[in-house]
Amino acid sequence: MDDYTLPSTIWDIIVLGTGVKPSLLSVALSRAGKKVLQLDPREYYGATETAFSIDELEQWAKSPLPPFSHIGTERIGEITRPRGYTLALAPHLVYWGSSLLELLREVKMTSSFTWQAVGSWWVYLPEPAMEERPATGIGGLLLDAGVKAVKAAAAVKKKGGWNKGRKKRKDVDVDTEASAAASEASKPTTEATETQSPAGPEAPEVTLSDLTAEATSTAPSGSTLRKLGTFREVPCTFEDVAFSPDLQDRDRGYLGGFLRFLMKCADPTDVKHQEILQKNSETSFSEFLSSEYPLPTWTIASLHSLTLLQTPPAETKLKDAVQALITHLTSIGSIPDIRSSAALTIAYGGSAELTQVWSRGTAVSGGLNVLGRGITKIVGDTVTLSNGEVVTADWILVPEEDPETHETSETESTTEATTKATNSTVSYTKSIHLISSPLNPLFTRKLETDRIPPNAAVLTFPVGSLCTSAGLTNTAPVYIIAHSSATGECGKDESVLYTSTQILKDDGGYEFASAAVRRVLEEIGSDGNGTTPEVKFVCRYTQKFPVGDDEEEMVAQETEEEEEVKGRIVKIKGMKGGLAFDEGTVESCKRVYERIIGTKEGFLRMTEQMRRQYEEIEDQ
Repeated sequence: MDDYTLPSTIWDIIVLGTGVKPSLLSVALSRAGKKVLQLDPREYYGATETAFSIDELEQWAKSPLPPFSHIGTERIGEITRPRGYTLALAPHLVYWGSSLLELLREVKMTSSFTWQAVGSWWVYLPEPAMEERPATGIGGLLLDAGVKAVKAAAAVKKKGGWNKGRKKRKDVDVDTEASAAASEASKPTTEATETQSPAGPEAPEVTLSDLTAEATSTAPSGSTLRKLGTFREVPCTFEDVAFSPDLQDRDRGYLGGFLRFLMKCADPTDVKHQEILQKNSETSFSEFLSSEYPLPTWTIASLHSLTLLQTPPAETKLKDAVQALITHLTSIGSIPDIRSSAALTIAYGGSAELTQVWSRGTAVSGGLNVLGRGITKIVGDTVTLSNGEVVTADWILVPEEDPETHETSETESTTEATTKATNSTVSYTKSIHLISSPLNPLFTRKLETDRIPPNAAVLTFPVGSLCTSAGLTNTAPVYIIAHSSATGECGKDESVLYTSTQILKDDGGYEFASAAVRRVLEEIGSDGNGTTPEVKFVCRYTQKFPVGDDEEEMVAQETEEEEEVKGRIVKIKGMKGGLAFDEGTVESCKRVYERIIGTKEGFLRMTEQMRRQYEEIEDQ
C-alpha cells in the first residue's frame, strides 16, 4: 500500500505493528476518541501472532527475521488446497477466569469470536515411569487409612442416589450434592450462568451466551480418568484423585492435601498459607512437593503439565506453578456446556483472530489501518514513514523487540532519553504438524453431562521421556496442543498438532518434537489395523520471547526551549511465550492507556454511536 496517500498528516497517536498488544491499544485508544494511525510494514495482520495458509507459511520461511529463526517447511503428503488452511503461530489457550475473557465480557465482545473448548490434559507415562515411588513412612500409613475412610464415605453417598437421574437432565447443571471436596477443588473466579444451547457435532463450539452470562457452577462429578496407550489423563479434581487407578492411597492423601493447599493459597485473606507461599516462593516446584507432599515423580510431572510452564519442574519456581495451577483448577466446571473443560481456544487462528477483530475495530472507531508501511525516522513528534511521507503525532507506540515494524528508528532529542535494559529473552523450538487423521480419541467427551465435545487437547512429554538418535534426552517438557478440524484450521478428517519446548541447551529440540508427534500418531492415531496416520506438512521454527515484568518503557523527548514534552515514545514489550494467553497483556495495555488518557476507566468501551456502526458493518 505504499502508493496510498494518508488522508491526514496530523495524528494523536501512531501505533506501529498489528500484533495482539498494538491492536488492543489501537482499538482502545480509538474508542476513547483519539485519532489513531496503525501501521505495519508487513502485508498481513497479526505480526508474530498471525496465522498463515500453507502457501503463506512456505513464503514466510524463505526470509526469517527476528524474533524468528531456523524456519523450515516440508510437504510430505498430498495437499490439494494449500491455501485453505489457517495455521496459527499463537494457538493460545484462554482460561475461563482469564483477564482476557473478563475484559471481552465487560465490553460485550465475546460474540466477535468463535470459541472451542479445550478438553483433557494427557501426559506420556510408560509403565517404567509409574514404578518410581517415594518412601512411605508413618505419615503415608496414616494417610492410607484416612483416604480409605473418605472413599468409603463417597461410596455410601453414591449408593444414596446423589448422582441419580443425571442422564435425564437437559441443562448442564452439575448436581448440587456433589462431594464437598470436589466443589472445593474448582470454585470459579469468574461466574457464569447456564443457558440452553445446541449440542452435538453440528454445534461443537462454546455458545456465546455462555461466555457473556453470569452464574455459579460446581465441579464436574463422576469423572473417570482415561488412558490412551501410554498417555494418561491428568487428575486435577478431588474426584479424579479419589478414584484414579494409578494412585495408591497414600498418594491420594498427599495429592489431595496439595490441592487443598492450592485452594487455600487462592484466598488472599488466608494469612497462614500466604506466608507459606511467600516463604517458599523461590523454591522449585519439585523440591517443595518432594519435601512437603512426597509424591511419585510421575505425579509431579502430571501436576506440572497443568501449569503449561515450559521450564522443568526442578527449575520452575513454586510461586509461578501455584498461580498457574490455581488458574487451571478454579476454571474447571465453569464452562456451562462442557463442565470437564477449564480453557477455551479461539477458532480460525488463535490469537490471530484477536488482532484481526481489534484492528478492524480501530477502523470502525475512526482510526486508520495501513499495511505495507513502517517507520524510518522519529525526530521529536515528527515521523518519517517508509514511503517518504512525513506525519506528526503526540504519542508513538512501538513494539520493543520486533525489528520488522521499522527499518531504522532514529530517535533524536536535545536531551538524552532515559532507557532501561530489557534484553532478557528465552527461546523456544516450535513446530506445526498437519496430520492425515482426525485423532478422534483426543476429542471425546469426558463426562456424560458434557453437551459438546472438546476440539482441542494438551499432551505433555515430561523431562527425560524422549530420546534423540544421538542418545540425548529432553531436559525440558515437550508440549503438544492438538486441534481438531472444528477449529477451522484444517480440513475434515485432519487435525493439527502444535509443539513447543524451551531451549535449555543444544539438545535437539526439533528431534524431540518429531519424536513426540510420532509417538502420538502411533499410540492415538492408529486405526487398530497397524496403520499410522502420516504428517502431511510440517513447519519448524525457533522463536525468542521477552522475560521479566510487563512494564512498558517510556521515552520522553524534551526541548531546551520548552519544558513541556513534545513527543513521547512508548516501547511495548511483546507477549511472553506461554502456551496460555499471557495474563499480563490486558493490564499492561491498560497502563499505557492510562498514561495517555489519564485513567483506565472506559478501556475498550464503545460509545452507542460506535456500537451501532459496528453492528451495521457486522450485519453486511
